[in-house]
Amino acid sequence: MNLTKKEIGQELKEKLKNGYDAQVIADWAYKLVLGNRRQLSDEIENILDGIAIMDAGPEFVVSEKEMQILAELLIAEVDEPMKKLDDIKANGIHRQNEQSSIIQILGEIGIDRYKERALLENISIELEKLKMKNVPTNESIKNVTNTILSLESYYATLTRTASQGGKILPEELDDISELKRKINNITTNSAEEKNAIKECRLHIEKLEWADSLLRTQMESL
Repeated sequence: MNLTKKEIGQELKEKLKNGYDAQVIADWAYKLVLGNRRQLSDEIENILDGIAIMDAGPEFVVSEKEMQILAELLIAEVDEPMKKLDDIKANGIHRQNEQSSIIQILGEIGIDRYKERALLENISIELEKLKMKNVPTNESIKNVTNTILSLESYYATLTRTASQGGKILPEELDDISELKRKINNITTNSAEEKNAIKECRLHIEKLEWADSLLRTQMESL
């Protein structure tokens, strides 16, 4: 049975987890071609040859981030992954977005399986950064605020896991609508407390967005 792009990509990704050594990766690709020539399609053999050539000199060596991108392109089984990588390099996308993750870069260039994962990663980052500016003195508002802060931390973890391809189960999600109902039922004449409630509602909107993205992802599995 022929080795697939996905299988090669997964193996490459595992290799990269041990740290990036261009010589080691080149040797791995070369040995894979030698040992499996009859099991490789022309396309796969050309891809592996393109990796193995890094052994020929520093001018053929690609960066760790570029190799990680190639692994993900192979896993996603995109057409002509080497050409797609060359396009990314030529346009400097990975250099313009030095702080961007591989998921965000692949989502930005329109690789379908990464668009939603990039959104999940972005919302995870947003949730991790959220802070409450208004500290409520009203006990009811304070309880809701504490619940929101706890849920934001929890949902940041869930969305991060999902963005990396992890599976989230329906029972792991909370009932955000119940939290929204609680804050809407609080009445106050205090301007300070009204500001706190307004801020809570904005935070709940972020949680609702995260919850919606996670539920959409579960439905697509």
